[in-house]
Amino acid sequence: MSRRIDLSRRRDDSNLYAHRDPTPFFVDEDETEELNDEEVNDVGNEEYYEESYDEDVANEEYYENSTQGSRIGIRERVANQIGGVAEEAKGEAKSKLVKLALKNPIVRKVIIIIVAIALVVLLLAILVASVVVQEENKGLATGGYYAMICPEVTVIFVDKNNNYEPIGTETFPLEEYVSGVIRGEVLGLHNIEIYKEMAILARTYIIHRALEHGCTVESSARNQVFRKAEDKPQYAEMVAEAVDATRGQVLLENGEIISAHYDAFCSIAVDDKYYTLKQANQKIPRSWADSQAGIAESWKQGTCAGNHGMGVSQWGSYYLATEEGYKYDEILKFYYGDNVQISTGSFSTLV
Repeated sequence: MSRRIDLSRRRDDSNLYAHRDPTPFFVDEDETEELNDEEVNDVGNEEYYEESYDEDVANEEYYENSTQGSRIGIRERVANQIGGVAEEAKGEAKSKLVKLALKNPIVRKVIIIIVAIALVVLLLAILVASVVVQEENKGLATGGYYAMICPEVTVIFVDKNNNYEPIGTETFPLEEYVSGVIRGEVLGLHNIEIYKEMAILARTYIIHRALEHGCTVESSARNQVFRKAEDKPQYAEMVAEAVDATRGQVLLENGEIISAHYDAFCSIAVDDKYYTLKQANQKIPRSWADSQAGIAESWKQGTCAGNHGMGVSQWGSYYLATEEGYKYDEILKFYYGDNVQISTGSFSTLV
Protein backbone atom coordinates (compact mmCIF):
# COMPACT_ATOMS: atom_id res chain seq x y z
CA MET A 1 0.00 0.00 0.00
CA SER A 2 1.44 3.33 -0.98
CA ARG A 3 0.47 6.71 0.59
CA ARG A 4 1.00 10.26 -0.66
CA ILE A 5 2.40 12.94 1.65
CA ASP A 6 1.72 16.69 1.09
CA LEU A 7 5.00 18.53 0.94
CA SER A 8 3.53 21.86 -0.19
CA ARG A 9 4.71 23.52 3.06
CA ARG A 10 8.26 22.60 2.26
CA ARG A 11 10.59 25.62 1.91
CA ASP A 12 13.95 26.03 0.33
CA ASP A 13 17.16 25.62 2.21
CA SER A 14 16.93 29.15 3.59
CA ASN A 15 14.62 29.08 6.64
CA LEU A 16 14.83 32.87 7.06
CA TYR A 17 12.30 33.76 4.34
CA ALA A 18 8.69 32.82 4.72
CA HIS A 19 7.41 32.23 1.20
CA ARG A 20 5.55 29.25 -0.11
CA ASP A 21 5.75 27.35 -3.39
CA PRO A 22 2.25 27.65 -4.79
CA THR A 23 2.52 24.31 -6.60
CA PRO A 24 2.03 21.32 -4.35
CA PHE A 25 3.74 18.07 -5.12
CA PHE A 26 3.53 14.59 -3.78
CA VAL A 27 5.91 11.74 -3.20
CA ASP A 28 5.09 8.18 -2.78
CA GLU A 29 5.49 6.64 0.63
CA ASP A 30 7.34 3.76 -0.79
CA GLU A 31 9.93 6.09 -2.25
CA THR A 32 10.37 8.10 0.91
CA GLU A 33 9.08 6.47 4.06
CA GLU A 34 9.75 9.34 6.41
CA LEU A 35 11.31 12.80 6.58
CA ASN A 36 14.87 12.91 7.65
CA ASP A 37 15.96 14.88 10.70
CA GLU A 38 16.99 17.90 8.69
CA GLU A 39 13.57 18.14 7.10
CA VAL A 40 11.87 17.86 10.49
CA ASN A 41 14.05 20.67 11.78
CA ASP A 42 13.16 22.77 8.77
CA VAL A 43 9.43 22.41 9.51
CA GLY A 44 9.96 23.29 13.20
CA ASN A 45 12.05 26.30 12.33
CA GLU A 46 9.44 27.47 9.87
CA GLU A 47 6.69 27.37 12.56
CA TYR A 48 8.96 29.14 15.06
CA TYR A 49 9.73 32.01 12.71
CA GLU A 50 6.09 32.35 11.78
CA GLU A 51 5.27 32.77 15.49
CA SER A 52 8.16 35.19 15.90
CA TYR A 53 6.94 37.18 12.91
CA ASP A 54 3.43 37.38 14.36
CA GLU A 55 4.84 38.57 17.70
CA ASP A 56 6.97 41.19 15.93
CA VAL A 57 3.91 42.47 14.07
CA ALA A 58 1.90 42.60 17.32
CA ASN A 59 4.75 44.38 19.11
CA GLU A 60 5.08 46.85 16.29
CA GLU A 61 1.37 47.62 16.44
CA TYR A 62 1.58 47.97 20.25
CA TYR A 63 4.48 50.41 20.06
CA GLU A 64 2.77 52.35 17.29
CA ASN A 65 -0.34 52.65 19.46
CA SER A 66 1.73 53.57 22.51
CA THR A 67 3.64 56.19 20.54
CA GLN A 68 0.42 57.58 19.13
CA GLY A 69 -1.14 57.67 22.65
CA SER A 70 1.94 59.42 23.99
CA ARG A 71 1.77 61.96 21.20
CA ILE A 72 -1.91 62.58 21.89
CA GLY A 73 -1.15 62.95 25.61
CA ILE A 74 1.62 65.43 24.89
CA ARG A 75 -0.61 67.41 22.55
CA GLU A 76 -3.34 67.54 25.21
CA ARG A 77 -0.92 68.66 27.89
CA VAL A 78 0.53 71.32 25.63
CA ALA A 79 -2.98 72.46 24.69
CA ASN A 80 -3.98 72.64 28.38
CA GLN A 81 -0.87 74.61 29.23
CA ILE A 82 -1.49 76.99 26.35
CA GLY A 83 -5.13 77.34 27.44
CA GLY A 84 -4.10 78.03 31.04
CA VAL A 85 -1.61 80.64 29.93
CA ALA A 86 -4.26 82.21 27.71
CA GLU A 87 -6.80 82.34 30.56
CA GLU A 88 -4.20 83.82 32.89
CA ALA A 89 -3.27 86.39 30.29
CA LYS A 90 -6.95 87.18 29.77
CA GLY A 91 -7.45 87.62 33.53
CA GLU A 92 -4.45 89.92 33.78
CA ALA A 93 -5.74 91.90 30.84
CA LYS A 94 -9.14 92.30 32.50
CA SER A 95 -7.50 93.34 35.74
CA LYS A 96 -5.42 95.93 33.92
CA LEU A 97 -8.50 97.20 32.11
CA VAL A 98 -10.39 97.51 35.40
CA LYS A 99 -7.52 99.41 36.99
CA LEU A 100 -7.25 101.70 34.00
CA ALA A 101 -11.03 102.22 34.05
CA LEU A 102 -11.01 103.09 37.74
CA LYS A 103 -8.37 105.71 37.11
CA ASN A 104 -10.71 107.37 34.65
CA PRO A 105 -12.66 110.15 36.47
CA ILE A 106 -15.73 109.65 34.30
CA VAL A 107 -15.86 105.95 35.15
CA ARG A 108 -15.47 106.75 38.84
CA LYS A 109 -18.38 109.20 38.66
CA VAL A 110 -20.55 106.61 36.92
CA ILE A 111 -19.70 104.05 39.62
CA ILE A 112 -20.53 106.55 42.37
CA ILE A 113 -23.86 107.34 40.72
CA ILE A 114 -24.72 103.65 40.37
CA VAL A 115 -23.86 103.00 44.04
CA ALA A 116 -25.92 106.02 45.11
CA ILE A 117 -28.90 104.81 43.09
CA ALA A 118 -28.57 101.33 44.60
CA LEU A 119 -28.54 102.83 48.12
CA VAL A 120 -31.61 104.94 47.36
CA VAL A 121 -33.43 101.88 46.02
CA LEU A 122 -32.47 99.94 49.16
CA LEU A 123 -33.71 102.72 51.43
CA LEU A 124 -36.98 102.93 49.50
CA ALA A 125 -37.41 99.16 49.81
CA ILE A 126 -36.88 99.40 53.58
CA LEU A 127 -39.36 102.27 53.79
CA VAL A 128 -41.98 100.38 51.79
CA ALA A 129 -41.48 97.30 53.96
CA SER A 130 -41.92 99.44 57.07
CA VAL A 131 -45.16 100.93 55.73
CA VAL A 132 -46.45 97.46 54.85
CA VAL A 133 -45.70 96.24 58.38
CA GLN A 134 -47.47 99.25 59.86
CA GLU A 135 -50.50 98.68 57.65
CA GLU A 136 -50.59 95.00 58.59
CA ASN A 137 -50.23 96.05 62.22
CA LYS A 138 -53.09 98.51 61.85
CA GLY A 139 -55.17 95.86 60.14
CA LEU A 140 -55.20 93.86 63.33
CA ALA A 141 -57.86 96.25 64.61
CA THR A 142 -60.38 94.59 62.32
CA GLY A 143 -58.78 91.21 61.68
CA GLY A 144 -56.30 90.60 64.48
CA TYR A 145 -56.51 88.33 67.49
CA TYR A 146 -57.84 90.84 70.03
CA ALA A 147 -60.28 92.48 67.64
CA MET A 148 -61.68 89.10 66.63
CA ILE A 149 -62.53 88.37 70.25
CA CYS A 150 -65.10 91.11 70.02
CA PRO A 151 -65.46 92.53 66.48
CA GLU A 152 -68.83 94.04 67.39
CA VAL A 153 -70.21 95.33 70.67
CA THR A 154 -73.85 95.34 71.71
CA VAL A 155 -74.61 98.31 73.98
CA ILE A 156 -77.44 98.15 76.51
CA PHE A 157 -78.77 101.64 77.17
CA VAL A 158 -80.22 102.09 80.67
CA ASP A 159 -82.15 104.61 82.71
CA LYS A 160 -79.83 105.46 85.58
CA ASN A 161 -82.58 107.25 87.48
CA ASN A 162 -84.85 104.21 87.23
CA ASN A 163 -82.59 101.63 88.81
CA TYR A 164 -80.65 101.17 85.56
CA GLU A 165 -83.67 99.83 83.73
CA PRO A 166 -82.77 98.80 80.13
CA ILE A 167 -84.33 101.08 77.55
CA GLY A 168 -82.83 99.68 74.36
CA THR A 169 -79.87 97.96 72.72
CA GLU A 170 -77.76 98.68 69.67
CA THR A 171 -74.73 97.00 68.09
CA PHE A 172 -71.61 98.83 66.87
CA PRO A 173 -68.29 97.84 65.30
CA LEU A 174 -65.50 97.66 67.89
CA GLU A 175 -63.71 100.87 66.93
CA GLU A 176 -66.99 102.80 66.72
CA TYR A 177 -67.79 101.57 70.20
CA VAL A 178 -64.37 102.82 71.39
CA SER A 179 -65.16 106.25 69.91
CA GLY A 180 -68.47 106.28 71.81
CA VAL A 181 -66.70 105.53 75.10
CA ILE A 182 -64.29 108.44 74.58
CA ARG A 183 -67.32 110.70 74.08
CA GLY A 184 -69.04 109.23 77.13
CA GLU A 185 -66.10 109.21 79.54
CA VAL A 186 -63.61 112.03 78.81
CA LEU A 187 -65.08 114.25 76.11
CA GLY A 188 -64.89 117.28 78.40
CA LEU A 189 -61.14 116.73 78.88
CA HIS A 190 -60.39 118.18 75.48
CA ASN A 191 -56.87 116.79 74.90
CA ILE A 192 -55.62 114.39 72.21
CA GLU A 193 -53.34 112.47 74.60
CA ILE A 194 -56.25 111.86 76.97
CA TYR A 195 -58.39 110.68 74.06
CA LYS A 196 -55.67 108.26 72.91
CA GLU A 197 -55.22 106.94 76.44
CA MET A 198 -58.98 106.50 76.81
CA ALA A 199 -59.21 104.68 73.47
CA ILE A 200 -56.73 102.04 74.68
CA LEU A 201 -58.45 101.74 78.06
CA ALA A 202 -61.92 101.39 76.50
CA ARG A 203 -60.75 98.79 73.96
CA THR A 204 -58.88 96.81 76.62
CA TYR A 205 -61.82 96.89 79.02
CA ILE A 206 -64.45 95.59 76.58
CA ILE A 207 -62.24 92.82 75.15
CA HIS A 208 -61.16 91.63 78.62
CA ARG A 209 -64.79 91.68 79.76
CA ALA A 210 -65.89 89.79 76.64
CA LEU A 211 -63.70 86.82 77.58
CA GLU A 212 -66.17 86.04 80.38
CA HIS A 213 -69.35 87.97 79.62
CA GLY A 214 -69.44 88.24 75.86
CA CYS A 215 -69.58 91.39 73.77
CA THR A 216 -72.65 92.91 75.39
CA VAL A 217 -72.09 95.76 77.83
CA GLU A 218 -74.11 98.32 79.70
CA SER A 219 -73.68 102.02 78.98
CA SER A 220 -73.24 103.34 82.51
CA ALA A 221 -70.61 104.15 85.10
CA ARG A 222 -70.96 100.55 86.26
CA ASN A 223 -69.24 99.51 83.03
CA GLN A 224 -68.38 102.20 80.48
CA VAL A 225 -70.46 105.20 79.46
CA PHE A 226 -71.17 105.23 75.72
CA ARG A 227 -72.44 108.15 73.64
CA LYS A 228 -73.40 108.06 69.99
CA ALA A 229 -71.59 110.06 67.34
CA GLU A 230 -74.27 112.75 67.12
CA ASP A 231 -73.49 113.81 70.70
CA LYS A 232 -71.24 116.91 70.65
CA PRO A 233 -70.07 116.53 67.02
CA GLN A 234 -67.57 119.39 67.43
CA TYR A 235 -65.18 116.88 68.97
CA ALA A 236 -65.65 114.20 66.31
CA GLU A 237 -62.43 114.93 64.41
CA MET A 238 -60.16 114.65 67.46
CA VAL A 239 -61.95 111.53 68.68
CA ALA A 240 -61.49 109.88 65.26
CA GLU A 241 -57.81 110.84 65.26
CA ALA A 242 -57.26 109.26 68.68
CA VAL A 243 -59.02 106.02 67.72
CA ASP A 244 -57.13 105.73 64.43
CA ALA A 245 -53.76 106.44 66.09
CA THR A 246 -54.29 103.63 68.62
CA ARG A 247 -56.25 101.25 66.40
CA GLY A 248 -56.07 97.69 67.74
CA GLN A 249 -53.98 98.56 70.79
CA VAL A 250 -54.70 96.94 74.14
CA LEU A 251 -52.91 96.60 77.47
CA LEU A 252 -51.15 93.35 78.39
CA GLU A 253 -49.40 92.13 81.49
CA ASN A 254 -47.26 88.99 81.22
CA GLY A 255 -48.83 88.35 77.84
CA GLU A 256 -52.42 88.51 79.16
CA ILE A 257 -54.93 91.28 78.56
CA ILE A 258 -55.72 93.22 81.73
CA SER A 259 -59.03 94.53 83.04
CA ALA A 260 -58.08 98.23 82.61
CA HIS A 261 -59.93 99.91 85.48
CA TYR A 262 -60.17 103.69 85.77
CA ASP A 263 -62.08 106.37 87.61
CA ALA A 264 -62.31 110.15 87.68
CA PHE A 265 -60.61 111.43 90.87
CA CYS A 266 -60.15 109.46 94.06
CA SER A 267 -58.00 111.02 96.77
CA ILE A 268 -56.74 109.14 99.82
CA ALA A 269 -55.15 112.12 101.53
CA VAL A 270 -55.29 115.89 101.40
CA ASP A 271 -53.12 118.67 102.88
CA ASP A 272 -52.60 122.37 102.32
CA LYS A 273 -50.79 121.84 98.99
CA TYR A 274 -51.79 118.51 97.47
CA TYR A 275 -54.45 115.95 96.94
CA THR A 276 -52.94 112.48 96.96
CA LEU A 277 -54.64 110.07 94.59
CA LYS A 278 -54.84 106.37 95.30
CA GLN A 279 -53.46 105.51 91.84
CA ALA A 280 -49.65 105.64 92.02
CA ASN A 281 -49.92 107.94 95.07
CA GLN A 282 -50.06 110.80 92.60
CA LYS A 283 -49.75 114.31 94.01
CA ILE A 284 -52.15 116.81 92.45
CA PRO A 285 -51.72 120.48 93.48
CA ARG A 286 -54.84 121.75 95.24
CA SER A 287 -54.68 125.01 93.35
CA TRP A 288 -54.94 123.18 90.04
CA ALA A 289 -57.60 120.65 91.13
CA ASP A 290 -59.80 123.31 92.75
CA SER A 291 -59.77 125.26 89.49
CA GLN A 292 -61.30 122.34 87.54
CA ALA A 293 -65.08 122.57 87.62
CA GLY A 294 -65.46 118.90 86.72
CA ILE A 295 -63.84 117.60 89.93
CA ALA A 296 -66.62 117.11 92.47
CA GLU A 297 -66.04 118.19 96.05
CA SER A 298 -67.00 114.73 97.29
CA TRP A 299 -63.99 113.27 95.44
CA LYS A 300 -61.53 115.41 97.35
CA GLN A 301 -62.30 114.28 100.88
CA GLY A 302 -59.40 111.84 101.21
CA THR A 303 -61.45 108.65 100.99
CA CYS A 304 -62.21 106.34 98.05
CA ALA A 305 -65.61 104.70 97.85
CA GLY A 306 -66.13 101.12 96.74
CA ASN A 307 -63.61 99.77 94.24
CA HIS A 308 -62.48 103.19 93.10
CA GLY A 309 -58.82 104.09 92.97
CA MET A 310 -57.69 101.25 90.65
CA GLY A 311 -55.90 101.56 87.34
CA VAL A 312 -55.95 105.09 85.90
CA SER A 313 -57.19 108.39 87.22
CA GLN A 314 -58.85 110.39 84.43
CA TRP A 315 -58.28 113.77 86.06
CA GLY A 316 -54.82 112.71 87.16
CA SER A 317 -54.06 111.85 83.52
CA TYR A 318 -55.36 115.22 82.40
CA TYR A 319 -53.02 116.93 84.86
CA LEU A 320 -50.03 114.94 83.52
CA ALA A 321 -50.94 115.76 79.90
CA THR A 322 -51.65 119.46 80.31
CA GLU A 323 -49.22 120.43 83.07
CA GLU A 324 -46.39 117.91 82.72
CA GLY A 325 -46.49 117.32 78.96
CA TYR A 326 -46.92 113.54 79.15
CA LYS A 327 -47.88 111.55 76.04
CA TYR A 328 -50.57 108.90 76.26
CA ASP A 329 -48.10 105.98 76.51
CA GLU A 330 -46.13 107.80 79.21
CA ILE A 331 -49.33 108.36 81.19
CA LEU A 332 -50.15 104.65 81.03
CA LYS A 333 -46.65 103.79 82.17
CA PHE A 334 -46.97 106.23 85.07
CA TYR A 335 -50.01 104.35 86.41
CA TYR A 336 -49.27 100.75 85.41
CA GLY A 337 -45.49 100.61 85.56
CA ASP A 338 -43.10 98.65 83.37
CA ASN A 339 -44.94 95.33 83.72
CA VAL A 340 -47.75 96.44 81.41
CA GLN A 341 -47.32 96.65 77.66
CA ILE A 342 -49.23 98.15 74.79
CA SER A 343 -49.89 95.44 72.23
CA THR A 344 -51.70 95.22 68.89
CA GLY A 345 -51.76 91.43 68.74
CA SER A 346 -48.60 90.77 66.71
CA PHE A 347 -46.15 93.47 67.83
CA SER A 348 -45.68 94.72 71.38
CA THR A 349 -43.84 97.76 72.70
CA LEU A 350 -43.06 98.74 76.25
CA VAL A 351 -45.43 101.38 77.47
